[in-house]
Amino acid sequence: MSRRLIKALEDLSIQYDNTVRNASGCIVQFVYGDDGMDPSQMEGKGGVPLNFERLLLKVKATCPPGEHKSSSPSEILEYDMTPDGGCSDAFKESLSEFIQECSRRLKRTRKALKLDDEQVEGENCNILENVAQNISGVTSRQLQVFNMLTLSVFLASFTFSLMTSLL
Repeated sequence: MSRRLIKALEDLSIQYDNTVRNASGCIVQFVYGDDGMDPSQMEGKGGVPLNFERLLLKVKATCPPGEHKSSSPSEILEYDMTPDGGCSDAFKESLSEFIQECSRRLKRTRKALKLDDEQVEGENCNILENVAQNISGVTSRQLQVFNMLTLSVFLASFTFSLMTSLL
């Protein structure tokens, strides 16, 4: 079965204009893989180009909160994470879903620590806020760095596929 598939696809190649053409020069696809992404450069599972969780952990490690206050769940959702540039709608959708999940995770953490109740006061409140920040909090600066990092990694994998198609 695989031999037949390989034989059927052996005359396909990526041209300089990034189209996939057969040996006769007929266009099979306008963009390689229908999204222009190189599978060898994808780091996420299930065919997604980026592992957002890993990138957020990297941002948190390299850009600690310091004096910056953790964003609330609603502030996380309000932050403009719309990437500029040539990103696909699927990428924008998956990034939006990840940010919504970060907001939900922070809500669950705050609820588990009973930070949404009016009962927690004083020093206990500050300690619990720090715990929530360390577990699932994110600052606006970290969101900004995360946004820049995801865009640069996405465009790098896209550019890599364009560059390899030209070689």
